[in-house]
Amino acid sequence: MLGPGAEDRAVSELEAAWEAEEAALQRGDIDAAVNAVVDAWTLPDASKALRKRVAAMQRRAFELQVGESTAVEAPDPAEQRPDGLAQLDVPALAAVGERDKRDFREGAEVLARTLPRGSHAVIEGAGRLAPLETPGAFRELVLGFLR
Repeated sequence: MLGPGAEDRAVSELEAAWEAEEAALQRGDIDAAVNAVVDAWTLPDASKALRKRVAAMQRRAFELQVGESTAVEAPDPAEQRPDGLAQLDVPALAAVGERDKRDFREGAEVLARTLPRGSHAVIEGAGRLAPLETPGAFRELVLGFLR
């Protein structure tokens, strides 16, 4: 059971990460934005190599976004039609790392329950970046699902 205020702290942590990234981008500081992303989405005990790899991928994404003024965020289909997911009659796997942020762990459970043929899996030892953090376990999970 979570202690008092734990849910608020989790939401605050997520919002703080997004705000740090956005503030850095607003002032044109790609290095700070990259650091905010790496700090928010890698596990505290992530290897230096993984942190470096995530930083390189995120830097490239930010560099591609610079000066892109025509990009418009698409509306969230789940918000536009909340009943739409329950109508998808296809096999689906909602996988999440056991060390991912609480919101995402709970979201995977809800998604698996909402989809008529949904299933849920937790990847031991993984955080948000399961394919990079635990590639073997992730690969086995996906291949098992596809069989």
